[in-house]
Amino acid sequence: MVRASCVATGMVWRLVWSTRRGGADHVKGRAQRSPGSTRRRRRQCDARGVRVPVGTDYVVTDDPDAIDRDRLFGWLSSDAYWWSGGLDRAVFETALEHSICFSVRTIDDEFVGFGRMVTDRASFAYWADVYVDLAHRGRGLGQALTGVAIDHPALATCRRVLLATRDAHEVYARHGFVPLADPSIFMEISRPEAAAGRTRTP
Repeated sequence: MVRASCVATGMVWRLVWSTRRGGADHVKGRAQRSPGSTRRRRRQCDARGVRVPVGTDYVVTDDPDAIDRDRLFGWLSSDAYWWSGGLDRAVFETALEHSICFSVRTIDDEFVGFGRMVTDRASFAYWADVYVDLAHRGRGLGQALTGVAIDHPALATCRRVLLATRDAHEVYARHGFVPLADPSIFMEISRPEAAAGRTRTP
């Protein structure tokens, strides 16, 4: 079981406002924080403090601070076929901020794997950008990432979790993924160049 150590988003950081006639609004409760600080903490609250050991050498965590962003950007922008249309750094950063991110780190605290759930945290999720450093492949880390992500408490009410893969169908089938029951009802808009920040020509 994955343990959740963060109370549901919005409960921990809720601010109670009261207005007095003819006076200013006042904040009651916890010490006031700057707007930037509050936004940062709310994003971190989406991470539930999940930390799952993988054998004796690795751990999977949803801690946003566990991501080595420079290393991850290098992986995705140069060695990930799904970003072949290009990946702008600002687009990359925004994608992380709006996802539940999962990192694999070694016992020596080296960042060696990643995956992210694009989700509304209520009914739908999309598993994306799964990547394991070449030197650490073949050790079940991709499986571990996927398992921890699917069991994450923020996805407990999601009715559908999707992913796209070219060659890892058997791997994901072990976690319950199956081909679309009725592909004919799904449609897409494909804009592979959009993430590179290039303007599209109508």
